[in-house]
Formats: sequence, C-alpha cells, structure tokens
Amino acid sequence: MINIFLLLSLDNNDPDYSSFSESNINNALNEIGTGEGKSITLGIISCLMGLLGFNVFCVSYSKYLSERDFKSFENLFKSLEVYEKIRYGTFQDMCR
Repeated sequence: MINIFLLLSLDNNDPDYSSFSESNINNALNEIGTGEGKSITLGIISCLMGLLGFNVFCVSYSKYLSERDFKSFENLFKSLEVYEKIRYGTFQDMCR
C-alpha cells in the first residue's frame, strides 16, 4: 500500500484530491523486492489510472512476465471497464 501511495504522490499533504490529474503526480522511484508484490502493485495502479481516464502502459524487460501479469488481471480490467486503456508489454513494445 505504501508503494501505491508513493507512486501516486498521495504523500504530498494535499487534502484536495478531487482535482487529481497528471500534473499532481510527481516522479517516483520505488524498489519492491522479489515476492513483495510488484505485479499486484502495478495491477492496482493500472486499474486506478484507467478509472481516472488515463491510458496505461505497464512495461517490463520480459515478454513472459508482461503477458503473465496481464492475463492475471485481465478479468479485473474487463470488470472495471478499463481493459481498452491498459497495455502491458516490453520496453521495446512501448518504444515502437
């Protein structure tokens, strides 16, 4: 949860999140160790950003990991009606 709050800049002491936008999000770098929930963290953030109307590109160095993680959350993305806004892939895919 702390990583999600940090990545979404929810630690900036601004009590008014009704005007949440891209400009409210600061650059952030968080380290999540092996087995500590990277996939879940990215899935939750992808859902939140999709619900807020953003297009999401969730990238990894590994095609296998990207496909695995997308398939894990695919039903949730569809249920929340953000499926069309979220793309998982590799760094190469994103650059194309």
